[in-house]
Amino acid sequence: MYLGMQVIHDELQDIIEKQRLREKAGDLLVSARMIALQGERSLSPKYLYVGTEKDFLRFAKDRNLSAAICIGQTLCPEEIFFDGADLLYVKDGDVNQIFERVQQIFEKYNQWDEEIVSAIMSCASIQAIAKIGNKVFTNPFAIFDSSFYCLATGGNLPYQSKNPIWDTLSETKYAINHDIIIRLRQALGKQLGKNEEIILIKQFEGGSNQPFDILMRYIFKDGIRLGNIGMTQIWAPITYGQAFLFDHFAKRLKYW
Repeated sequence: MYLGMQVIHDELQDIIEKQRLREKAGDLLVSARMIALQGERSLSPKYLYVGTEKDFLRFAKDRNLSAAICIGQTLCPEEIFFDGADLLYVKDGDVNQIFERVQQIFEKYNQWDEEIVSAIMSCASIQAIAKIGNKVFTNPFAIFDSSFYCLATGGNLPYQSKNPIWDTLSETKYAINHDIIIRLRQALGKQLGKNEEIILIKQFEGGSNQPFDILMRYIFKDGIRLGNIGMTQIWAPITYGQAFLFDHFAKRLKYW
């Protein structure tokens, strides 16, 4: 599967010193390449390039370089990169080891996606597919039909979530009551359910004592809304990397 740089960022947080990322996914990346081994070949926006500042210098301002991990003591001045590129800076580290780690990230999500597709093709239950989806998510989520009736859930909830959406779900099997719908529409500033756009609301005032992040997406097929999928912050804030993966998962669900 293709990945966005926000996903790579989440996976490499322990070594990243600085970043310059677009809020949304940016270019979709199929794999990683070592910039030092590029030779005379043209760069492609489909690849994430890994290397040192010296390696990147001869490609300065190349508009085909859409995503880079730059390794070096000076944190690689942004001036050598095209303004629209997504950048992650690593101050110290072996280039080969970091490249191998990035390749493993792509492999991890390719395997996850293949498992989802295989489950759908074998007509697995929606709950079984949710269980596979949950392998990469930090927070719990639920899948609903077009009336917001819960079909399946993924992830773990504390004994008492103190979250109004999950409290409503546990009592009625429906996710959203009238009060929460009003609050969502106020937060979004538009009517819900009109397209397949992934919606991330940070610090949603959902009626609980503590604001929480909420992620939601409607699932359409041939112009017909089949259902919805939603995630709320329980264990950790929802990142843009998690939103990217959630969006991909929702796209797969419409083929179930």
